[in-house]
Amino acid sequence: MSSRVNSVKRSWGSRGNPSDRTCYALWIWCFVAALTYEVVSLAQAETVPVETPKKPEVARTELPNIQKERPKRVLSPEETRVEVQLPETGVKVLKGKIRGYQATVFALRVRQGQSLKVNFESQSSSAFFNVVDESDSSGTALFLGQSTTSRSIIIPVLSDGTYLLQPYLVRSVARRGRQVNYVLTIDLHSSAGTSEVASHH
Repeated sequence: MSSRVNSVKRSWGSRGNPSDRTCYALWIWCFVAALTYEVVSLAQAETVPVETPKKPEVARTELPNIQKERPKRVLSPEETRVEVQLPETGVKVLKGKIRGYQATVFALRVRQGQSLKVNFESQSSSAFFNVVDESDSSGTALFLGQSTTSRSIIIPVLSDGTYLLQPYLVRSVARRGRQVNYVLTIDLHSSAGTSEVASHH
C-alpha cells in the first residue's frame, strides 16, 4: 500500500510527460468553466411565482339591528332614585318633601301606547316637578314644571322605557335650605283610555 502511494507522489512530483500535464490542465480548466456556468445559470434563473391558493370567502352574516341601550340619565348627588310600582288599576299617591336641593326622584316603567297623568300638589309656590325620559342623557324634559301654571299634566308614552318624576324647589329657595311638602298623584292609562282622561281636563 505504501509503495503505491509513494509511486503516486513521485508521479505528481515529477515533471512527467508534457502531454500529460496539458491534459491535466485542460481537464481542470473544463471543470472550472463548467462549474462557473452552473453558478451563473442558477443566479440568472428566472423566478417563477407560486400562487398561494386563496381561501374561500366566507359569506358575511348580517347581524340584526340591535339598538344599544342608551345611557341612563345621571342624577345629582342630592337626588335619590326610587322605583315606583304602579297598581294595575287606580292611582298611586306619593307623599314627600323637598329640603333645599335634596329630593326623591321617582322612576316609573312605561310602555308604548300608554298615557301618563301626574298631579302635583304643594302649599309652596316655589315647588315644581319635571318629567324626563331616563334614557335621554341630553337633559331634554318631557315636561317642565316652571314652564306652565298647570300642576296637572298628561303625557303620551311614545316608546317603552322609564320616566322620572323630579320634584324640586326653585334655586333661590333651595339654596336657603327650606323644606317643602308635596303630594304626587300618578295614573297610567292604556291607549284606550287616553282620550277619555284628556276630555276631563
